[in-house]
Amino acid sequence: MRVVEAHPAELSSAWIAAKVGTERARQLIESGEVAPRLDGVERDLVLGKLGVEEAEARSLARYREAMDPKGDLLNTREWTRRMGHMGTAKALLYLAQDLRHPGTYVRGHGSKRMVRADVLRGLVLAFPRETLLQTELTSNASFEPIEAWAEKRLDVRWTTERPPYVYEAPSSRF
Repeated sequence: MRVVEAHPAELSSAWIAAKVGTERARQLIESGEVAPRLDGVERDLVLGKLGVEEAEARSLARYREAMDPKGDLLNTREWTRRMGHMGTAKALLYLAQDLRHPGTYVRGHGSKRMVRADVLRGLVLAFPRETLLQTELTSNASFEPIEAWAEKRLDVRWTTERPPYVYEAPSSRF
């Protein structure tokens, strides 16, 4: 906490405080003494990591909205990253369940991307030492051991079939 208190204006101080996970850290975040420029979304993520259930619930609702297959899906990369950083049991379960997300989107440079690849990156942030999650995705079979890991580690129960694999290839729109 000394680093956080020495550099309270830094945005990274909020995440450092959340990793420490003390009541003092929570007080510093809620009061705005640490990372006063945090917007409501980031503040909710940090507070969610610190165990504030209402903040976690707001973050999970925003994640679900961003992951809606009927939406534009352009924010999935950011939201899967955020869930991986928040790292609560519910956030990780939501991420793991989305290993079978059917969506794709076109990235800024024109390649088509599976939402599932973003989900996997979010899980890597939460479990950086889990080498299985760093598997190169080359086919739908690449997801089989990852899904088996999610079933065992996070108690995921699948309610849908695995969607087809989508190669990241340049978009035809350019």
